[in-house]
Amino acid sequence: MKEKPDIIVVGGGPCGSYAAYTAAKLGAEVLVCEEHEEIGAPRHCSGHLSVSSLRRLGLRVPQGAVENEIRGAVFWSPSGKEFVLRCRAPVTYVVNRELFDKSLAELAIKAGVQYRFKSRAKSLIFESGCVRGVSLKGEERVEANVVVDAEGCSSKLLKNTGLHGLRGSMMVKGIQAEVDRVEDVNDDMVEVYFGRNVAPSFFAWIIPRNDGSAKVGLATKVSAEVHGETSCSFQETEKKQNHIHFYPSHTLGWSTPQNVFRWFSCSGRCGFPSETHNRRRRHLWDNMR
Repeated sequence: MKEKPDIIVVGGGPCGSYAAYTAAKLGAEVLVCEEHEEIGAPRHCSGHLSVSSLRRLGLRVPQGAVENEIRGAVFWSPSGKEFVLRCRAPVTYVVNRELFDKSLAELAIKAGVQYRFKSRAKSLIFESGCVRGVSLKGEERVEANVVVDAEGCSSKLLKNTGLHGLRGSMMVKGIQAEVDRVEDVNDDMVEVYFGRNVAPSFFAWIIPRNDGSAKVGLATKVSAEVHGETSCSFQETEKKQNHIHFYPSHTLGWSTPQNVFRWFSCSGRCGFPSETHNRRRRHLWDNMR
């Protein structure tokens, strides 16, 4: 790569890697600045992706990264009524986010993109009203003709431009546990649960894997530890991992200064039970804590 890349992409997540890959295919010299030590860690979402969207983007998920194929969803109302949508063919994939993210980065690298790890962009470089690059942690400056902001929910660089970042009212708090098994859940259907006693202002989910395990989570605008009583189809399950994240609850668009492009990934999550669904279901948080 030449000393000054054409494009700097801030963030090596799926949006950042895909943006870098696309630009490199068009002939640009691209550098991705990623704050973490490796791609795919820590995990940032459930890995529940639209099949049609992947096709439109021309992306194939590596076979080893597909944990399940989902054909529909069961939506539970606060009163326990269900609404079922089922399709003949799979509409979403459940993917291993670490493997999926790494596969996108590998595509980008094969196209000529370079990655720098442990390289947190702390601010933008401005000259004559235009963005000319980024300042990294440690006072290093990296110049480029274009900066693509794919940093995610933090919006630090966006605020640096003088524009408004994500407000607290736009965010929900989420937690997800990976459990070894669930009962009374179809293995090709996600379950989505609504209601102030389950997930105030948002929803909760069960996303099954084809090996009988599942990703079970909750997102809400109140504390994830004081949301009220919630129950779950766990029967002596073992908790594998916990992930705590902040998710955007709005689809957003901004005007940005010259030479800055803002990419934003909005979460799409699915399912989980209300206490009225089934008396056999145990309290979720008693199992997750």
